Amino acid sequence: MSARARNGVRRARTARALAAAFAATSLLAARGAQASARPEREPGTSLVLGVATGTTFVDPHLGDYQWDTRPRAAWGASAALERGRFALGGRAWRSSTTQRLALPGGAVAPRVATTTLEAVASARVASLAGADLALDACAGRRRLAWTPDRMRVDAGGTPLDVTFAPLASWVAGAGATLRAPLPARCSVALSLERAFFALDTAHRAGTATVLARETFGDWSARLELARRFSLGTKGATR
Repeated sequence: MSARARNGVRRARTARALAAAFAATSLLAARGAQASARPEREPGTSLVLGVATGTTFVDPHLGDYQWDTRPRAAWGASAALERGRFALGGRAWRSSTTQRLALPGGAVAPRVATTTLEAVASARVASLAGADLALDACAGRRRLAWTPDRMRVDAGGTPLDVTFAPLASWVAGAGATLRAPLPARCSVALSLERAFFALDTAHRAGTATVLARETFGDWSARLELARRFSLGTKGATR
């Protein structure tokens, strides 16, 4: 099977997995919303703290650079200030995969950890079955780090130290979040996001090495549990 055909199969599998995850967790959120009465919205500003787990679907094109593009578990945390329909905050998200590298002395597959720190802005646009639907936009920095980051290989009888320096890139994306209320000012949320970033790449074309700056995109699906803390103002009812 050609590389293009393999990428097509990977994209189809990714689309099916995303659709299944979105449908299943949307149903969970809707049932959670129906099982608990919606409280009155609190006036003023609230602090929303959350922890999340989910998965990140790596761009299939990275498979051309020997990345393992299968979905991997991911996790993170977030904090946001919310007032009315709008929220602004920050999020940390971490995932990992492996990259197979052909080095003198044999192939290796170090782990590649991806850590993203980004600002997130959200706007609530609708309510569905007691749950709130919000549109999100995010931007920040992404760091890629290899473990191990240094190896000694045998290059024809001569020891050779190979170093994998970490890379950093700007990242930006957009998505949607469906959030349902739970008791004790808690909530459960499903979010689906598409993000883009750029990396310097190198590949062989005949006897030449081609250097380029390429843009990649990945999908992240998150299931978050959050709690709201009312900051309020003096004289307001808590």
